[in-house]
Amino acid sequence: MRAQASGCNRPDHGTALSSGRVTRTFLIGLVCATGAACGRGGPARAVGGGAGDAGNATKVDAAAGASGAGAAPAPDAGAAGSSAAVDALEGGSTGAAGDAGASDTSAADATDAPASACPTGAICDDFESYASGATDLAPTWTVYKYGGGALQVDGTKPFHGGKSLHVTVPAGGRKYADIIKQTADDSAVLPLRHYGRVMVWLTAMPSAAHWALTQSGGILAGTTDMTAKYSWGGQNAKLLPGYSQRSRVIAGATPLRGGGPEDGDPNPAPVDCSTPARTETVATKRWICWEWMVDGATPEVHMWLDGQPQTEVDVVGKGTACADGPLGGTWTAPKAFSKIIVGWEQYTQPSDVANDVWLDDLVLSPERVGCPAP
Repeated sequence: MRAQASGCNRPDHGTALSSGRVTRTFLIGLVCATGAACGRGGPARAVGGGAGDAGNATKVDAAAGASGAGAAPAPDAGAAGSSAAVDALEGGSTGAAGDAGASDTSAADATDAPASACPTGAICDDFESYASGATDLAPTWTVYKYGGGALQVDGTKPFHGGKSLHVTVPAGGRKYADIIKQTADDSAVLPLRHYGRVMVWLTAMPSAAHWALTQSGGILAGTTDMTAKYSWGGQNAKLLPGYSQRSRVIAGATPLRGGGPEDGDPNPAPVDCSTPARTETVATKRWICWEWMVDGATPEVHMWLDGQPQTEVDVVGKGTACADGPLGGTWTAPKAFSKIIVGWEQYTQPSDVANDVWLDDLVLSPERVGCPAP
């Protein structure tokens, strides 16, 4: 997206911030001069509401690790993380049916959440600050690739002119291309209740493969190496949020890894559950406003597409299918969300299509921000 404001190291999204707002330091955010206008300069489209308030923030980035390259992927075997970190977890495959609680959070948020400039305490990126062709997004993000996945910042398909993040993955299984934020000490990147929004252009929908666009994970309370991760993606050409637990392999200060299983991982993961949609899917070959939410205290998971709640994949407490682990088990949150993954990952069944995915106007926030103006 093309920046329209000056005075910021990272342009915001939505309406410009009013001048005179005091800069606030948060774990990760934007770098703006006090009093500078940090925004898009035009009115933001609210999802059932008016333009939201916004704040400036100073970035204290904690991303760590190094870019990875993977061996040629094999058919999926599942499970646990090698190459330690707030580690890699696989989302759920379809399994036995179960019951899941309904929630009115989706309906309330769908009408109440405004689109706004980057909120206080949020992580925002419109990919304008990177050079065209950039494949290293440090220090803002750590890039992770496996199995032939690749990414770069370019202007081939931005949401509003300028640049976007272009992700490419070949057909087959276990192909990853991610940007990651994680902390070295397992402290929080985002609070236990947080929201995300990213504009997505997806070239093709795999017919069977499990894939994920966004993931949040961390270490379970009372453990030092058992991770819990929520993911938002799809399988069998339908939406599918997932939840998994697996042990990470601790081998270094801040090892890096994607979110799904890789060759040589133990099989299966101790817990691998999901809530497959019956009809809800993702449109291709156009820009989509992809939103997600997790509340670890409940626990609760929701999704929206173009501002509309995807109620078939609402999760309250537990999901409706498990490949591994008890179906009635609670989707227990980690003690802190210390790792956030955004990109494209595909596994389980090999994907029948190669994919180009463009991402733009990314916001990760304690509050829902809604969709940007078209």
